[in-house]
Amino acid sequence: ALDGLRSTFLGEDSALAKLAAAQTVLTQRMDTGICPNGGTLCHVGGPIVQKRANAPDIHGPVPGGNTNCVACRFSVTGPMFLGGLIAHLNATLAEAKEAARLVAEAETDYEMLFDEQAAARASGQTFDQRRVITQQERLDAATTRLVDSGERAGLLLTQVRRCEALLPKDEGDSS
Repeated sequence: ALDGLRSTFLGEDSALAKLAAAQTVLTQRMDTGICPNGGTLCHVGGPIVQKRANAPDIHGPVPGGNTNCVACRFSVTGPMFLGGLIAHLNATLAEAKEAARLVAEAETDYEMLFDEQAAARASGQTFDQRRVITQQERLDAATTRLVDSGERAGLLLTQVRRCEALLPKDEGDSS
């Protein structure tokens, strides 16, 4: 049963086996693929957090939360989901572009704040240090958003390329 699924779907063998044995009531179809668990195992769909010799490994949650299905080890996808994967990739790239703009803006504001702080010190005036902390938090949040969207875009691009590789080649196609 797995061999038939492997020619059509991409996913870890354990995810394909779950799909083959899944109860239809639990199977959830999304525009980027299929969740054979109906979104119920996101808390253990991430990478291994503890490797064990005589027991199953312990997995952590899906990186990026329960809506980041492309990072889930249970996620199953394939060429029929290319449109959804590409749409999500485009949206994620737009999000990354906006996050990069916010990082640049926060960095500029942070530098200006340090100039204000230096000027206040030079003139003997007080400066509210909480403004620096608030600006640092703003910069950290924008940077986290940029990193997260960049990682998600990388995962989506990998899935797009893997799905494209499963498509039949045209006879005149030299690629």
